[in-house]
Amino acid sequence: MIYKGRKIIAIRGGSMDTNYTPRYILVDETTGEIVDDAQGYGYKGERKAYSAFYYKHRDKTKDGEKRRIKKLVIKFCKDNPELIEDLLDLEFHILKMNDKNITFNSKIVSDYFKNCGIDNLDFSIEDFLKYWDA
Repeated sequence: MIYKGRKIIAIRGGSMDTNYTPRYILVDETTGEIVDDAQGYGYKGERKAYSAFYYKHRDKTKDGEKRRIKKLVIKFCKDNPELIEDLLDLEFHILKMNDKNITFNSKIVSDYFKNCGIDNLDFSIEDFLKYWDA
């Protein structure tokens, strides 16, 4: 994996290996510098090591946007409890029909919002469905 011009590879941790589980650390391939060693314990697999590294070095500006959208959805739900109750009822009846061709999805929610006169939301219908029961 390449990160900021450095080639990062996962290797076995050697002294970190337990009797049954090999441990992995991330090192810079050119310099040999240890980039991440899970606070000295090593990771149980190469994939876990790479996943942890990506998580630690992700773009955190997107996290703030997700939190902002989640707050907007929760506020909308608190401000419109009767609408949420109707959506829950609609979802229940769709599930009760047990028809695999009809699912509670963004199209149904979008149509319902349009019928209620709600057009200009500060979030998408997909975001609403992701956070409305949070």
